[in-house]
Amino acid sequence: MKRPSSKSVTSHEVRHAYNRQSGTQPIRDLDRFYDWFASKVVARIQLHRGRPLRVLDVGCGGGYLLRAFRERLAGRIKVELVGVDIADEALRYARSTVPEARLILCQGERLPAVSGRFDIVLCSGNLEHFVDPVCGARELARACAPGGQVWLLLPNSFY
Repeated sequence: MKRPSSKSVTSHEVRHAYNRQSGTQPIRDLDRFYDWFASKVVARIQLHRGRPLRVLDVGCGGGYLLRAFRERLAGRIKVELVGVDIADEALRYARSTVPEARLILCQGERLPAVSGRFDIVLCSGNLEHFVDPVCGARELARACAPGGQVWLLLPNSFY
């Protein structure tokens, strides 16, 4: 199947489609998946810091991966959680899942984040759905702090 060009789909159309999908419940994997993914990242980060660990989840959906980070790091280190998603409806769910997180409505290809702000940048199973995945990957790298980590999960590059 040929991937549509970025000229054939607009970000407005993508937002509308994901809002329809998330209207009843955001796209969600099993909770054990989010916990597994968070455990892999947490095992590879330095927890002894003088400031909170800054975590950005791009395409956060209902906030389930952010919640897994909060639970994994509770009592070990302060964490600043930020999630972005293109769907208003998904962020509505995320507000109840992780009320302490800063949640932002935006495209992954146009992050409002200051360059180099985040220690951990996550993009779990959604980069392949971006209107412009290459631009999105560049934005993930731009948002990551020097010495930070970008974690991508691409379940199917031909999706």
